[in-house]
Amino acid sequence: MNTNNPSNLRKVCILGLGTTGLAVCRHYLRSSSPSYIDIYVDKMTQKNMEAMLAIDEEFFHRGGVTGHIFSGVGELYLHNADCRLTLYVGWDGLLSTYDQGIVSPGIQPNNPLYQNAKVRCKELIGEPELAYRFSPDHWLAITGTNGKTTTVRLLGQILADAGLASTVAGNIGPTLIDAVNHRQVGEYLVVELSSFQLANTLSIAPEAAILLNITPDHIEWHGNLDDYAKTKKRIYNWMIPEAPVVIDGLSQIGLQIIDECLTTGRRVVANGLSPDDAAGLFGADRINEMTWVDRDGWLWVRIAGTDHRLLKTADLLIKGRHNHLNALAAAWVAGFVGIDTAAVARSLAGFAPLEHRIEAAGEYQSVSFYNDSKATNPEATLMALSAFPDSSIILMVGGQDKGTDLSELASRVLECCRLVICYGAAANRFFEVFNNALTRPGTGTETERSSCQILMARDMHQAFQTAVRLALPDDVILLSPACSSFDEFDSFEQRGLTFKEWVNELRGE
Repeated sequence: MNTNNPSNLRKVCILGLGTTGLAVCRHYLRSSSPSYIDIYVDKMTQKNMEAMLAIDEEFFHRGGVTGHIFSGVGELYLHNADCRLTLYVGWDGLLSTYDQGIVSPGIQPNNPLYQNAKVRCKELIGEPELAYRFSPDHWLAITGTNGKTTTVRLLGQILADAGLASTVAGNIGPTLIDAVNHRQVGEYLVVELSSFQLANTLSIAPEAAILLNITPDHIEWHGNLDDYAKTKKRIYNWMIPEAPVVIDGLSQIGLQIIDECLTTGRRVVANGLSPDDAAGLFGADRINEMTWVDRDGWLWVRIAGTDHRLLKTADLLIKGRHNHLNALAAAWVAGFVGIDTAAVARSLAGFAPLEHRIEAAGEYQSVSFYNDSKATNPEATLMALSAFPDSSIILMVGGQDKGTDLSELASRVLECCRLVICYGAAANRFFEVFNNALTRPGTGTETERSSCQILMARDMHQAFQTAVRLALPDDVILLSPACSSFDEFDSFEQRGLTFKEWVNELRGE
């Protein structure tokens, strides 16, 4: 059976009824196929019921959902002459076999439903794979542990400023299946793909791809760093060799991936690697497309052997070396699709930092506040610290501990922070690691070792109050937690908004 053609599907299942599952369900119903759609969720929620009622009103016009729920387990269903839609709640396994299964990105591979679906579905894919099969043209895809959203927004802005029809979608923006159902002819899709989404792809082949970086994250989901890296590399697995993939050239794992791609004959762009450095590492005859920042701070891209100078790092509103790399990657792909250098430079210069990503949150009594709540791992916090090379930093770090390695972060914190406040569920471990690094022999002179003060706070609010109380004129108070937010907040967005509210209260706003 050809599962690429919706008309050939008779029975499908959807795992999860969040934003992704709901979008897939609506897509199937609009296609007038399949005849049976079964949705499986762990538990019944108010949102599940509201979703079913909305689907009923839009597609079935029955005015009510029928079925039964008992002790949190059961089923609800809608049906008409064309289709039967059933929501199964609390089942550990699938109750039938299916032509196709769509798994939501939040469902881990060790979930019993996921494992059972692998056996009972002829194929099990994610929503991006479904969207790509439906409309595969003009995909520009971006992944990486950190910087995905900024790079996607940058590229989308450059395309829009140049007058090219484009939509940003995927892990941010609308779901991909909604985006392809509403796209114009010739419109570009600028796609952010998380590792969760890439794990269930089988054929996605973008016109160009960007792999920003790979650092330890979501290991509890993928199992280990090697499997996480393999998942990230799926962004280019099915691309034709002539299609370019922009890869981080400033990390060891990025260099290894570049070498692998060159060995297999892929078109590779080394992001952040100067021509001399690239030639020294790989040989000038192996790689001749790259991006870099020169000694005077100019951003450059080399496309098909031609060098293009863009603008200086000082002209960018986004801070830090990592954002220079994000800008270079977006600029290279924009040049690849035909946008001229001057237009790319203008768009880069006008791009403001995204919310919760080293976002300026205001000033109070000559102290600057920055919201980097999106930094949910140590590597992201390291990037944030690099954005303030000449500043006196008070760092607020903590939240729900991911158990990540803190050794590199500890070393960097001692070099560039005046004060570090560890808070929340992770406070004890962070304090212990940082304090041990502070007192460990060989970390510097006694003066250097004592220049950074490490404190603990009960929660983020106490950490904020302590930071404000101990701040000196011209200090930077940086919220860059290196942890997820779920010990106190529903999301990193809520955490960042709360931080900004506290700053506004200080300023009397």
